[in-house]
Amino acid sequence: GSPAAGANVLCTRLRAPQSWARIRWPGAPLPAVQRPPVMVSCWKTDEHLPLLSLLSYVLYMPCVLFCAVNPFVFALMVVTGFVTVIVKIASRVHRLASPNEVIDHRAVRAPILQEMVSVVWVVSTTVLPSAMASFGGGSFVLGQMLQPMAQDCRVAELPALAMQGFGGFACKDGFIAVDMQISVKAWQDLPEEDRGLGFVAPIFQSRAAAAAGAAPVAWAAKAGSRVRDSWCDSEHGFGGEGTCGFFAEKLQGSWSGFIAPRLNFGEEWGFNITHFPISTMLLASTKLQKAHDWPANMTAGGVQAFVVAENFVEYFGQANAWLYVTLTLLAVGFLDRMYFYADSRVWVHEDSRPKYEGMIAQPVEHHHPSDTGLFEQVNGFWNDPLSTQKIGSLSERLRATPRGVPTYTELASRVP
Repeated sequence: GSPAAGANVLCTRLRAPQSWARIRWPGAPLPAVQRPPVMVSCWKTDEHLPLLSLLSYVLYMPCVLFCAVNPFVFALMVVTGFVTVIVKIASRVHRLASPNEVIDHRAVRAPILQEMVSVVWVVSTTVLPSAMASFGGGSFVLGQMLQPMAQDCRVAELPALAMQGFGGFACKDGFIAVDMQISVKAWQDLPEEDRGLGFVAPIFQSRAAAAAGAAPVAWAAKAGSRVRDSWCDSEHGFGGEGTCGFFAEKLQGSWSGFIAPRLNFGEEWGFNITHFPISTMLLASTKLQKAHDWPANMTAGGVQAFVVAENFVEYFGQANAWLYVTLTLLAVGFLDRMYFYADSRVWVHEDSRPKYEGMIAQPVEHHHPSDTGLFEQVNGFWNDPLSTQKIGSLSERLRATPRGVPTYTELASRVP
């Protein structure tokens, strides 16, 4: 037949239980069977399950990392995660239910504890990354990291940079007057008595400009907590003054497609900014302008820039750590499924060399002590310490004796 048909026959024969078992008595030689050299590839389990497990996980990984983009990606993450868990467990069960004589040479019965650990490991590389990327904020941090960043800018350029589509900025000047900030009712989608507070503070070009009564060039906004001083100077090496952060409108736009499952979703890592509309921020900035007699149109075209003046670590908090944990778990899960797919095939080699049985251990017979006197033993030890005469006689008998009988123990017992 064809080589493929021969390979299938060989794989079937190798998978058959007790296919290579032979009951032979000690001393019986194994007949030399001449076989042509064959190299075939056999599957330990159903060949579709490991591949499906790998492909579903490959599709699952980007869905986890970008689940914050829109509800469709989030739903696809849930579906692919469920599929990869079911397929991985099914392939594991199928492999244990079909022991392979090529690898194990016996029926595999894995302990229950080992299987429980395997199930927990599968769930840990699927459920945990999904939870940390969505509820933990890892996907939101990654999306913001991929936004274009304006470097070495000035805070006076923030309105223009916002119109150019930048997601973040790192300016080498700026001063946030946190003592001038005011609060307004945010969370416009809730009843007025349940609304949280949003805070807006002016940003000046420098502390000296603020002291001189100059108008602010931008506004720092925060939802749910007060605006704080910017800690970006030490990070970017501006030596005393510096402002960095994200554009509030751009941040809201990138997160607007995510449907929050609860009201306080993401309050630990800044999702509250989505409940603070730009229109409400404009009301707060207008109040500040009237209170301090600042001009209404502070920039060209009357555009006002609202920013979150905090760096990644300060604003996102623990979500930064969840992002790196998510990436680690996804990498480990991918390597695990790659190994499972590669380990699901095994190469079997048969050559044409004769097969000989190995050495058969014979039980040692215990003999009675020799009747030789003490003088004869001492004399033999002195004149022939290595027992060369006895060994030479034994060697001649071994060369003259057919293979298999008598045994070494029997020959040794016959030597005088």
